[in-house]
Amino acid sequence: MTEMIELESNNVLLKGSTRKQLMGWLKRSLKMAQRLGDFAVKITLQRVGSVYKMTASVAGAGGPLECHAHGHDLRETCRDLVHRLSEQLHEQRVRQTIAA
Repeated sequence: MTEMIELESNNVLLKGSTRKQLMGWLKRSLKMAQRLGDFAVKITLQRVGSVYKMTASVAGAGGPLECHAHGHDLRETCRDLVHRLSEQLHEQRVRQTIAA
């Protein structure tokens, strides 16, 4: 497996600036994922009524993990997902360091 990021925006139209901002927020999480080893991140964005639902699935050497976030504001939902993803990746990194 190689390092890969996939953004799937099902029924949400993302402007280029929003996509770029999301990738900027993801930088820290992606650096942590790189330290864990080979990884693949798939982010799915979907709108159901007035609610945005986001899911991030990470497959890598540290084991698979999945994060969910939902909210009425796209930016807040993105931030929430990135925050949860960072926390879980950090936790995996700590576990990996302790095991070594």
